[in-house]
Parts: sequence; C-alpha cells; structure tokens
Amino acid sequence: MPVIWTTISFAAGLIAADNLSWNTLVWILVGLIVSLISGITLWFTRKRISDLPSLSWGLILAVILAFFLGGIRYQISLPDYQDPAYILNYTGRSVPVQITGVVVDYPDQRDQIVNLQIKAESIQGKKEEPPLPLKGLLLAKAPVETRVSYGDRVLVVGFLKVPPEDEDFNYREYLFRQSVDVYITRAEIVVLETGQGSVFLGAIYGLKTKALENIYRLWPDPEASLLAGILLGVESGISESVQKAFRETGTTHIIAISGFNITIVAGFFSRFFSRIMNPRKGAFAAVVRAAVMGGLSIFAQQIGRRQHGLNAAALASLVMMLFNPQLPWDVSFQLSLSATLGLVLYADPLSAWFLRLCSRFFPIEVAQRITQPVSEFVLFTFAAQLTTLPVMIYHFHSFSLTTFLANPAILPVQPPIMVLGGLTLILASAWFPLGKLAGPLVYPFVLFTIRVVEWFSRLPIKVAHLGQVDIIWIILFYAILLLVTFYFPLMLQLRRYLTPSLAASSLALLALFVWRIIFSTPDGNMHFYLLDVGTGSAIYLESPSGDRVLINGGPSTKLLSDHLGRKLPPFKRDLDLVLVLSPQAQDLDALTGNLP
Repeated sequence: MPVIWTTISFAAGLIAADNLSWNTLVWILVGLIVSLISGITLWFTRKRISDLPSLSWGLILAVILAFFLGGIRYQISLPDYQDPAYILNYTGRSVPVQITGVVVDYPDQRDQIVNLQIKAESIQGKKEEPPLPLKGLLLAKAPVETRVSYGDRVLVVGFLKVPPEDEDFNYREYLFRQSVDVYITRAEIVVLETGQGSVFLGAIYGLKTKALENIYRLWPDPEASLLAGILLGVESGISESVQKAFRETGTTHIIAISGFNITIVAGFFSRFFSRIMNPRKGAFAAVVRAAVMGGLSIFAQQIGRRQHGLNAAALASLVMMLFNPQLPWDVSFQLSLSATLGLVLYADPLSAWFLRLCSRFFPIEVAQRITQPVSEFVLFTFAAQLTTLPVMIYHFHSFSLTTFLANPAILPVQPPIMVLGGLTLILASAWFPLGKLAGPLVYPFVLFTIRVVEWFSRLPIKVAHLGQVDIIWIILFYAILLLVTFYFPLMLQLRRYLTPSLAASSLALLALFVWRIIFSTPDGNMHFYLLDVGTGSAIYLESPSGDRVLINGGPSTKLLSDHLGRKLPPFKRDLDLVLVLSPQAQDLDALTGNLP
C-alpha cells in the first residue's frame, strides 16, 4: 500500500503546515535533515527491517519525504503577506478605496446580494493619489441588481474588511480556504471591460448562465430550483422551507453538486454498465473534484479489487492535492473521498452478506434476483453513508435517524434526474421547443424527491443538534471502522474473551453513555433553570444553539457545583458566560470555589 501511505503522509504535511509557523526554508532544511538521518539509519538497519512483512526502508523514506513535500507545497501556495502590495495590508482604512480587478469566478447570485470573486490589479485611495499595484483576491458583495459576468474587468468601490471569526462559523477561515483574505460589503461595481478571463471558462460559464435561464423556463418552482442545484450547483433559488427539510433528513448533499451525490450516481452507472458489458459480474471546482472521484468509483467497481480501488483513490487524491493544497479542508472533497472509500470497502461485502442471508430462505436464483435491487438501491447507499456520516456530523453539527430512511428512498431517482435533466438542457440549448418536449420526463422524479424529503422531515423523529464535534471523535470512528475492516480475523480471535456478562455490561454502559450525550445536545429551544442553592438567586440558561450561561452563583460552592454537574454535558464542562447581576455576597460566594 505504498501509494496510500504516501498520500496520507502528504496530506498530514499539508495539515501540519497549516498549524505550524514554519516558512518554506525551514520546511526544506528540516526535511533534508530528517530525511538524511532517516536514510542513514535505515541503511544500516536495512537487514533487520527487511525481515518485517510488507515493510521496506524505501517505503519509510518515501513516507517521510511525502510529509515534508506536503509542508513545502502548502507554504509555496500561500501569498506573501510581507509584500506591501498584498491586499490584506489595505484593510481598516477610514475612507473607501477604489480597486480595479478581474472577476475570476462565476457570480454567486443570492436573494439580496451577488458575490463576486475578484483578482485585484490596482488600488486607489484618495482621488488625488495615483493607483498602486495590488495583489490578491477579494470577495465583493454587490447589490443583487448588479450585472457582472466572469472575465469582466471592474472598478470596485467600498471599504476593505477582514472577514469575521465568529464562534459558530469562522467566515475568515472559510474564505481563506478559497485564497480570499478580504471582502467588501455594499460594494459599488462599474464594468470597465469584458472578456478579460479565460476563453474556455468564459464559454463554460456562458453555457451555465443559459442553462440556468432555461431551467426556470422549463419547470416551475420548487422543482426548478432543486434542478438548478442538482445540475448546476446553484442553490440560491431554493426556499428556506425546502432547505430545512433536506437538512433535517440528512440529504443536503442532494441539493448541490457534491462529491457524495456524484459518487453514488457514478456507482449506480458502474453497476448498470457492468451488467451490460459483463453479465456474469452482476467545470466548476467542486464539480471537477466530484467528477474525478465519481469516475474513480466506477473504476474501482470495474476492477473489482479492494486493494486496487484504495490505491486508485489515494493516487487521485494525491494528484488533486498537489494542484490544490487547500483540498483537505474542502467538504465536497471529503464527502467524495469518504463515499468512494465506502463503496470500495463495503458495497460488495454487504451485497455478498445479503445474498447469503436470502439464500437461507430462497433458492439461489431467486436470492440473486432479490439481492440485485436491494444491493443497488439500499446497501449501496448504506455503504457510502457509513463512511460519510462522520463528515456530515462534523460539518453540519446535527444527525437524524431519518437519514438512513430518506437517502435510500431518493437516491435511486437521482441518476434519471441527472441524465434526463442534463439531456433536456442540452436539447433546450440547441432548440428550446425540443427541451420543452423532454422536460416533463424528468419532472416526476424531481417532484418525488421533494415530496419524499418533506414527508420524512415531518416524521416525529428528533434531530440531534450536536454542536461543534471534536475532530478526535471523528478520527476515532474511522480508526475503529478501519480496524474492524482490515483486522476482522484478529477481532474474531478476541471473541473468546468476550463473555455474555461482559458484553451485556459493555452494551449497557455504551447505551447510557450515548443517550446521555443525546439528551445533552442542543435541541433548538431556550432552557431556563432556577437553581436551588440556598439563599442565592442562581440561574442557568441554555441557548437554542447550546451556549451555557450562569447568572449569579449563590452562597454554596458545593450546591452550585452539584446542580451544574447535572446540567452540563458530560464532555463540555465549561460555561460560555458567567454574569453577576447582584453585588451581594450571598450571590457571589459560590463563584470563588472550584466549579465544573
């Protein structure tokens, strides 16, 4: 598994470089020293190492080199913040600035504004000052009526600001992952020239604009807006009620072109074409990433070997990270990679397990006919969900059991939506009446998707709002999953030590532990508790988002600590805010003690 370990090490280097303050020269020097010492050590101990199975000194050295190459690649991708011409140095001015630049991405049209990503060229402060060279990307938030296209050279007038870093959402980091460090709200835009971008991208974006117009001419809302999200990645037209239904059912990956969605669809096509060819065997940045990983899932299914599929996934990931060092933080990439791993590792084993189960009750021919649709429409989806669920929980901070019901119900109709919808848009672009004739073919599938998701969202199943989940729990989940996957025979050997009483006790403790966490997660409501701490007036509040506030403390540290210990979540023992509204000693004494 050389490619896999090399890719993991390269990604670890990218992440380490994001957290360490080393510059490129330090990474190169440390990398050379460590590689040299490691190489000399491995050379003199090569005989001893070569006796170990599936391990070689060359692989160890390659992994070490990959780590430092990842750190060097990340540092090279960063802008020179010391450069006086870098755009970040012009933030915080008391007067608006005038920036000339080129729109380098497709305009993101929203309800109230349009977001424009602009590559800066020059800046002018006061009118009497000459324009100065400028470097970097900025995000301009212009009025919704602004008419700007990709490749336009524009004049932007406004106040340069650094994006905020809120507790719930770090907008600055979000933009940084897109190489954007500053933004302008209420920007005034004047188009100076057109056609200054890539001819190829300009043509692609022109087709996208035309396709978006045709979508709203061919279908009514909310189906049109959902199709715009599925086919073009444009989510701005989807109503809040529909978005909420998708969030509550864990099906938000359907709304926009995502790695998970395309990977699953690619997997469906893989099975379909594999039956035709061998009956015996039974764009845009986010789109490019999803398409590569989706195509990879087809390749992994066709070659039919888990080891080769994992190596192919690792190699594709390594190549993409070389081009874009910010990729490990991209949600679409994480979903596509985790979904591909789920298909490669678990799709066929789950199908074989279900076939064995059916063969106990039916003849083998009947069992195979039953297994085929169940495998492709249920188990296939479950295999991908198993590995993508932690990613979704980490980023979207919520979880509902309906995700295991809604996804198998709607994912089978996504291939016809993408195929028929795409075909309809092609026909409409060539001659609109042809698209109008084909439009009704895809409409029932889109209508079915929305109605099923809305129906599942109304089920009386509580959505667990988990808040910010520590990354250590995500890593632990994948570690256990891969341990069971690759070392299952070893787990079977340990089974003899697992007595019924030990198993029952462990499951009971695990159930209590899980339910304790579930009941302590935010539920979207405000909670008010008046704590009985004696003569004091201690009040404990929990906000809808899970913030914990204590007002006053009372006279007894023991009583206050006991009450807070019963209210605070088991692994989040810190209060977010302590307010003192009374100067009396009886309301302050408890706050001087040791609290959770």
